[in-house]
Amino acid sequence: MTPTWAVILVGLGSAALGSLLGTLLTISHERAAEFRSRMLSAADEFSTGAISALQQARNAAGEVGKDDTPLDDETGWFRAEIKDHFDAANAAVDDVLAKQARVHFLFGDQSLAGIAAAGCDVATPERADGA
Repeated sequence: MTPTWAVILVGLGSAALGSLLGTLLTISHERAAEFRSRMLSAADEFSTGAISALQQARNAAGEVGKDDTPLDDETGWFRAEIKDHFDAANAAVDDVLAKQARVHFLFGDQSLAGIAAAGCDVATPERADGA
């Protein structure tokens, strides 16, 4: 016969071990889920920021090409309405570059997402003539 104290001790030990193992597995699963959530959030913010920056650049280009008036004023600087569009486009690009850094941090530079984010260089778009 097994002593009662041994049965109780084995029961308590197995309960503690099972509870600890379950807790560790739950924590691991929740951390992985949170990390995936952060990755998705970063990718979403980057892609919507890139689209916004492209829209701001399109708006600035539209303002520049709207009429044949000179781009600068009597001081030699861009006209105020054009400068406002350029400033908005520059701010949007700065925002995208910050989000691009977050994508590289979470996904890694050599991951598919990191390579794609690096390929989406809104700061220096290629010209249609390849120059």
